[in-house]
Amino acid sequence: MLVVLNGLRSDADWLVGESVARSTSRSYQRVMQKLEGFCQQHHIKDKFSAATIELFVTKARNDGLGLGAIRSMLSAIRHHCKSVNITASFDTPRLGLILRGIKRTAMSVPRRNRPVSLSILNRLCQAAPICFGKKVGRTVSAMFSLCFFALLRPSEAARSPASPQHQLLSKHVRLSANRISVKFYSFKHSVGPVKITVLPHFNKIICPVQNLLCHLPVPRKKPLFDFTAADFRFVLKKCLRHCGIKRHITPHSFRSGGATFYSANGMTDATLKAKGRWRSNAYLSYVRS
Repeated sequence: MLVVLNGLRSDADWLVGESVARSTSRSYQRVMQKLEGFCQQHHIKDKFSAATIELFVTKARNDGLGLGAIRSMLSAIRHHCKSVNITASFDTPRLGLILRGIKRTAMSVPRRNRPVSLSILNRLCQAAPICFGKKVGRTVSAMFSLCFFALLRPSEAARSPASPQHQLLSKHVRLSANRISVKFYSFKHSVGPVKITVLPHFNKIICPVQNLLCHLPVPRKKPLFDFTAADFRFVLKKCLRHCGIKRHITPHSFRSGGATFYSANGMTDATLKAKGRWRSNAYLSYVRS
């Protein structure tokens, strides 16, 4: 009888784990690790009290997280409380006011990264072969330009430990002299394959078609760019240092830079949202003035 009950408990635990997608589960785990670290750092015993969560949310806001990311953090904490049968008592009217305050003051929160402009992209692509040699430099330039013009998330260009399934493979890309077709089978919030088209740019230094032509061929089943997320940060940092650029630019800056470029050149909101594979209006925060 005891063996049967233990088996049922194991099945119940498994069903709880299957209540959310695996990528969501990993994101939730990271949030809980951050909350645990926050409580240890400040010697807080009650992790799930209203006061603790208010401080945790305020710290996240001060670190530059937006309202959407903070709401996702709260969803992770609620899910954890449900999974271990703890009553989530932190959803107080005061927390609601804090979230409203975050929304109203969002414009005053310093952004953690700046968008890459066309001029910065040009300088980075010129720096790549100088910093890494002709062969690797071509690959780096191709990655930079495709991230910008295809609005790639960093995990789609470089292998991320948290979501390696999102990285583009060579077989996902079709290249001709006048366009690039990219088919995404897995990406953040994906519910099915999405195909986008990237057109050439008149400046050959940053042209995604020209740079990808120089980078290919790559075996079909291999990653389009054989870089890890740490590699991406390293090559970007080295190119930025070579160019003397001190703005806070990260791999995600190419996505916001591309969104800003397309918006400034008359792309409609619906087309931009589809091209960047955004499910919500979060794309608006990527378009910078």
